[in-house]
Amino acid sequence: MFHMFNYSVKLIGISFIFIVFLSMISCQQNDMKNISKTNVIFFKNQSPLKDCGIKVKNTYVILSEDSMGDNLLKQIDKIVVKDSIIYVADTYMKSLFLYDIAGNFISSVGKIGEGPNENLSLSDFCVDNKGNIYWYDGIKNRVQVYNNEYSLVGHYKIPFKAECLQWDNGDFIFSLAPYNSDSLTKGKCLAYTDSLFVLQKTLLDYDDNIDLNVEFFSPFISIPNGVSYNRAVNNNVFILQKGNISESFFFDFGQLNVKEEYLSNLSTMQEEGGEYCYIASTPIFYKDLVLGCINKSGEIFSFIFDLNEQKSYIGSVLEYDSKNVNIPLSLSDRGDIVSFLNQDIYQDFNNDKTLSKEMKRVLNDGGFLVCFSKLEI
Repeated sequence: MFHMFNYSVKLIGISFIFIVFLSMISCQQNDMKNISKTNVIFFKNQSPLKDCGIKVKNTYVILSEDSMGDNLLKQIDKIVVKDSIIYVADTYMKSLFLYDIAGNFISSVGKIGEGPNENLSLSDFCVDNKGNIYWYDGIKNRVQVYNNEYSLVGHYKIPFKAECLQWDNGDFIFSLAPYNSDSLTKGKCLAYTDSLFVLQKTLLDYDDNIDLNVEFFSPFISIPNGVSYNRAVNNNVFILQKGNISESFFFDFGQLNVKEEYLSNLSTMQEEGGEYCYIASTPIFYKDLVLGCINKSGEIFSFIFDLNEQKSYIGSVLEYDSKNVNIPLSLSDRGDIVSFLNQDIYQDFNNDKTLSKEMKRVLNDGGFLVCFSKLEI
């Protein structure tokens, strides 16, 4: 099985595959004619990230340990920050943990097991504007709903096979599995349901060139004007609004785009070596900037793309310091870029004078810091 990204492993060996040629993208655009605006992001004229002229103010929060002083988390796959609550998914532990904005543990949500109210997997989760939590179990093909007091209040069987979900102003978006066989969802990338998870419409067609062995976590990120979506393997990032695609962005890496022959067997590309470049996580759109990370021939780089200047700024994650943006995972409801640090991502943390002794102790012990980045544009 080819794993798209594990934030807790050494970054030198991280394997992401998100990018292919425009003519061979994994979700074909029968819906493109209905998109109001299509953009191309050319990754040329690259400059060092430190030269972008944007001041970054980072604030770090320690995610607290349990009463025995042990880390609750083994890895972090997704972070959502809403109403001063930090929601963290750990698929290795099949756990969803909640912390206050200072990093103090509040509660865990959901139980793992074979009972009627227990889950077999944590495929994804999302949170609505009332604090209700939606846990998607891809094995049981079911969504469990927890209220803002973290009690189970219901569950819904999903009428199709999905990989991930996202709340969207009362409705839900599902990233569909590529092996659905029913007439409504077969060959489709996205499904929209109402609040009771009744299918309303589907969007985007899968291409035949897709590696079914690819594993990844949520392809959705909430942004101010909708939801940013990018499903492996795809050059395109789509902005979703109320069941429609309002805008798309095609990331063009020129001669470094992943070649067609590797699309259905992505592991082969990395085994054979050579130069390549692809998106490493769903980008965040913030004002006139696009933030994310890319993989250039096995090394991960954070990037900021200025839509006005049409210029990209990149910096190796291995050279991260407290003045830079880390790997962005989400956008908080306060407008902060949310990421995290552990000793694998930030290997030089012991020499960072901006981190407290307690923060360094936590990192040395295998713990995590959540990072809130404010951009002064």
